[in-house]
Amino acid sequence: MKLIFVSNILNHHQIELCKEFQKQFDDFYFVTTEDVDTIGYQVSQDAKYVLHYYDSNEKEKVKKEVIEADVVIFGSCPNDLISLRMEYNKLSFLYSEHFLKKGAWRLCIPRTRKKIMKRIGQYSDKNIYVLCASAYTAYDLSLIGFPKEKCFKWGYFPEMKNYKMNELLEMKKNKKFKILWVGRFLDWKHPELAIKLAEKLCSNKIIFEMIMIGDGPLKEKIRKLLEKKELKNYVHLAGTKTPLQVREYMEKADMFLMTSNYYEGWGAVINEAMNSGCAVLASHTAGATPYLIDDGLNGAVFKFPDINMLYAKTKKYIESTDYLKRTQIMANKSISDIWNAKNAALNFKELVNLINEDRKNCIEFGPCSPAEILKKNWYKG
Repeated sequence: MKLIFVSNILNHHQIELCKEFQKQFDDFYFVTTEDVDTIGYQVSQDAKYVLHYYDSNEKEKVKKEVIEADVVIFGSCPNDLISLRMEYNKLSFLYSEHFLKKGAWRLCIPRTRKKIMKRIGQYSDKNIYVLCASAYTAYDLSLIGFPKEKCFKWGYFPEMKNYKMNELLEMKKNKKFKILWVGRFLDWKHPELAIKLAEKLCSNKIIFEMIMIGDGPLKEKIRKLLEKKELKNYVHLAGTKTPLQVREYMEKADMFLMTSNYYEGWGAVINEAMNSGCAVLASHTAGATPYLIDDGLNGAVFKFPDINMLYAKTKKYIESTDYLKRTQIMANKSISDIWNAKNAALNFKELVNLINEDRKNCIEFGPCSPAEILKKNWYKG
């Protein structure tokens, strides 16, 4: 069976999945549609299974492969490749985050509705399904009449590290409770919520240390806020780090904080933090949160942007070492057992076989299980 995976670039969140697809399918190609040299994205495109749609020498080969393959996954790519495949109505999947990040009201804008219809809505009765790289994708598509039974849970699958849990927990024996925040300093990632949390912890005389990794337009504003609130001894801006260095910080952190709003299509740092045994506290708005986190079991959720709930759930981690340790163990287990590239590839192959044989989907949880319709105000706390 031949699988083609089409996307704009081969980034580090896709590489592990591609390796597993290679193992599961007889023939596999990843098609890139953008030249990394022109967009400044530093990712290797030299793997033997990579084809380049933007290269005039390979364009016709790509079209031929897209038409002839048994299965095609379309990520971020031109609509013309999807329409080419749909002319033959052959089994396909759209790999997509949610469409209405600014809100469902955007469907009232004719241009927005037309864009979504052109991308996927027009194919609701065709042999194409959706891999939801956000817990909100199925809901967005339901608003244009796309069948929910054609939507499946998916996500991003960064590298999974295999840890000995006792050794990982030993690395987290910190003198102060260590909170980690990682991301670009952008308005929709709301780094100011981390500062508000730190201020509240300090005012209640709770001992902690917070490290914020990343750079971006709001970093200087956050730096000034730390000075104004006299928090520089508690919150450290660590700057930009390599993916390997970020993992090392995660391995030593007690808690990982995710504060993004609905603009966070997925949030692969949640995968990485859980794999690294962090007790995650994530906003309900991030696309990965409802899929990855079972509130109170393998992590915790706060209703964005409720600072009181954010504080209360952080305080619970700090005050109950048993709860913290149990959460850290379950977080790691969720990634090592379910939400990883190997399991995603296995489940995807099973789903393909089930569809081809017209059998009911029997994948109950994790990647390729049925995606429920989840409204964006789902979390009540």
